[in-house]
Amino acid sequence: MKSPLIIKVIAILQAVFVVCYFSYMLYIAVAWGFNPRIVQLLVTDSIYVFLLVSSVGIWFYKPWGWWVTIILYGKLLLSKVIGSGSEWFLIFTGTIAEPWRWEMFAADFFIVILFLLLLGYFFRRTVRSEFCIKETTRRVVVIASMGVILLYALYFVIALWLIIQMG
Repeated sequence: MKSPLIIKVIAILQAVFVVCYFSYMLYIAVAWGFNPRIVQLLVTDSIYVFLLVSSVGIWFYKPWGWWVTIILYGKLLLSKVIGSGSEWFLIFTGTIAEPWRWEMFAADFFIVILFLLLLGYFFRRTVRSEFCIKETTRRVVVIASMGVILLYALYFVIALWLIIQMG
């Protein structure tokens, strides 16, 4: 039994997010010039383009769309947890001069909860069966975790290479 409304809404929202985000980033790039920082942002944030691939896959209930979605949201969750944790550590230890702000914490917390809810929804047995994912939950978690770690490592290496190249 397919639940097309929820899946279709997620697919549409992902596509709208990508279009709006990159439209805004291109507007800033044109207005401020394509300096190295803007180019780094555009390249490192290009991970969001995979949301378009995910949208197409889940729109048509393709198994690869389910895998792309889970691995992508797993990577985004891992990035958010590591990034926020690092930032909070630096603020609390006084390593950076930025003060603690509750709204920053709330925004980070909201994003983490959003990613967890999306992952929880897609990991439900009924949703997995809609995408013809027959593996056990343990096997799915192991495979998805390996995909998340590989994608995060690749993303990290590319971002580091860009920072070194562009200064």
